[in-house]
Amino acid sequence: RDDLLEDPRFQTSESRRKDRAVLEELLEQIFRERPHQEWLRRLEEARLPHGLVRGIGEVLAHPQTLARKMIEQVESPVGPVPVIASPLHLSASAERLDPIPSLGQDTDAILKELGYSADQIAQLRNDRVI
Repeated sequence: RDDLLEDPRFQTSESRRKDRAVLEELLEQIFRERPHQEWLRRLEEARLPHGLVRGIGEVLAHPQTLARKMIEQVESPVGPVPVIASPLHLSASAERLDPIPSLGQDTDAILKELGYSADQIAQLRNDRVI
C-alpha cells in the first residue's frame, strides 16, 4: 500500500497517533490478505524485529515449556487440574503449588478478617448474600 506512505494522516508520529484507529484497521485488513507465514518471511527478509504470536495450545506444547516443566498438576475439589507454574526457578526457594480451594472454602475466614462477626456472617448466609 504505497499510497499510505503519502497519506497525511500517517506522515508523523503525532498524526499516526491521532488517526491510530484508522491506521490499525487498515493494517489489519492488509495483514489478513496473506498468510502469517508469508508476513514472517517478509519481515525476516527485511531484517525487521518480529515474533510469532502463539495460541495457548502451541505455547503449552512448545518444547521450551516442556523442558522448563511449566505445566504442573494441582489438586482441586474436582481432581487434578493443570496449571502454569512460575517461570522463576530460585535455587534457595522451593516451588509451592497449593491445592485449589473449593468454592467459598475461605469465605468465613476472609469475612472475619474484614471485621464481620459470626452473627453478621450468619445473617449474610441467611439472606443468601454469600
